[in-house]
Amino acid sequence: MPIEPINLLDGKFVVYPYYQEDPGASSGLKHIDVLGILEGGLRKASKKLGHSGVKIDLYGSDTQFEGVVLGSAMNSDIMDLGICYKTPNLAEVLPTAMGGTVAHELHHNKRIGALGYVRTLAERLVKDGLATKFEHDMYPDGKIYSWSRPLDEKETEYFWGLCKTRLGRDVTHDKWFFGDKDTVLEDGSIVHIPKYAGYRMGTMIVDDYQKSHPEASLVDLASVQATEIIQGSKYGLLADRSASW
Repeated sequence: MPIEPINLLDGKFVVYPYYQEDPGASSGLKHIDVLGILEGGLRKASKKLGHSGVKIDLYGSDTQFEGVVLGSAMNSDIMDLGICYKTPNLAEVLPTAMGGTVAHELHHNKRIGALGYVRTLAERLVKDGLATKFEHDMYPDGKIYSWSRPLDEKETEYFWGLCKTRLGRDVTHDKWFFGDKDTVLEDGSIVHIPKYAGYRMGTMIVDDYQKSHPEASLVDLASVQATEIIQGSKYGLLADRSASW
């Protein structure tokens, strides 16, 4: 029997609760108001962003993940969420974890709606930097996850050295953003990417841009080209301008 969609916020969002078909997930989440928590996160983020009309596929996941709720958004109107239902104290941590992931992915939805889905390294860095900062602005008391902590000086010099000549190239997200292992890049180079380096570098770029452009909100920046944001940060001065980006 096909899963029935559920309208949230007067139909502004449509949720497909696939987790209810997963025996492990439905058991692990049976005492938690998952849809109510999701609706609360959507209400808060969409009010700030002014973006709705998104279909959400909501799954359960038996993996262990620091952020508790997995998320992805590759279109302006589709979001995937996966709740790690084996997380200890899930009922306690889920509201903030869900809210943060929803804020992150809905910022992606808004940016993709404004600029399209762009695969260049410059755009991937800035897009996730903006979404990560937006997530923490919406939930300032939430946990600071590994992927939002700055790279140290040595890591920054090394990783930005890899990035700065490749900013205009289309890249694979997983290679540059998850890291913590030797990685074969798109040009065949074998390098060691620090853990969550793409997220961390992107957040550092956006943070530096906002320091010199304090009037620029994360909502407004959702429609600003990545090249402008990088060039407006100190990292733009270190980028290879001979590379097309």
